[in-house]
Amino acid sequence: MMQMNNVAFGAGEEERYLLSRVDDGLERARRGTLFISDFLNGREQALISARLCALGLHAEKEYLFFGGYPYAERQVLFLFPEYFAVYEDAARQSAYLFEAAQQSGAVRALSIQGSGYRELSHRDYLGSLTSLGIERFVIGDIVPYDPYSAVAFFCEKIAGFVQNELRRIGRDAVSVRDVTDAVQRGQLLAADPHRYEELTFTVSSPRLDGLIAGMLGLSREAAQQLIRRGLVEIDHETVEKCDAMPKPPCLLGVRGYGRYRFSQIGTQSRRGRWRITAQKYL
Repeated sequence: MMQMNNVAFGAGEEERYLLSRVDDGLERARRGTLFISDFLNGREQALISARLCALGLHAEKEYLFFGGYPYAERQVLFLFPEYFAVYEDAARQSAYLFEAAQQSGAVRALSIQGSGYRELSHRDYLGSLTSLGIERFVIGDIVPYDPYSAVAFFCEKIAGFVQNELRRIGRDAVSVRDVTDAVQRGQLLAADPHRYEELTFTVSSPRLDGLIAGMLGLSREAAQQLIRRGLVEIDHETVEKCDAMPKPPCLLGVRGYGRYRFSQIGTQSRRGRWRITAQKYL
C-alpha cells in the first residue's frame, strides 16, 4: 500500500509527494497491478481527483475512493488496471468497482464495544489507537453508533493487530470484533450515520480564524485564542496558525465545540466578503 504520512512535509512538499506517489500508482496500474493507498483525508482526495481528471481518468471507471461504507469521509484510493473496465454502462461499472474494492479486503471494519459504564468519544477512540503506536494514515472513519461503542475502519495490514491488542479505551475495557461482512451486507451503517446542521455565513477572508469565528458564532479574537491554545484541528491535525488557509472540502474540529465540515467557498460579494458553506456535526 501507498503510505501517505505527510507529517514531515511542508504544504508544497506534501502536495508534490502525494501526487508523485499517485503517479507511481498509475504506473503500477498500467503494468496490470491493482494499486491501493492508505487512508486519505478530504483534501488529499480532492488533490488526487484533480490530478487524475487532468490526466483524463474517470472516477468510478478507472479509479475509486473507498472507505469501507458508502458514507466514509476518510477513504483509500484504488487505481484499477485496464482489465477491470468490463462495462460500458457507467452505473454498472461503478457498482462493479465498488464490489471489487469490498472484496479486496483492503479495508476492514471493527466493532469496538465498551463496558457501558463510560461514554466514549471520537477523541477517546483515536487517542487509544495512536497510543498503541498506530499511525493515523492506516485508520479510517471512527463512527460511534451509541455512547459506548463504535465501528472503526482500518487498513487490512493493521486490523489484526488492533483486534488482538486493543483492550482499553481510556479507562474503559473494550472488546473488538471484525464486522466487515455485516457492513458489506448493509446490516451496519447502511444509512448515513452523521447528522448535520447546515451553516452559511460570510467572511472577509477564508482564514482559519474567520472560519472558526463564523462556524462557532464567536468573535475573531475568541477564535484566535482557541487556535493558539491548540484546540483546533484541520483534518485531524492540530493547527495553531490563525492565518492558515484551509482548502475545502475538509474537516475542522474544535475541542469543546464539536466537528464541522468546511464544504465550499462561494462567490464574493460587492463588499468583498466570501460566502461560506459548512455543516456542523450533531
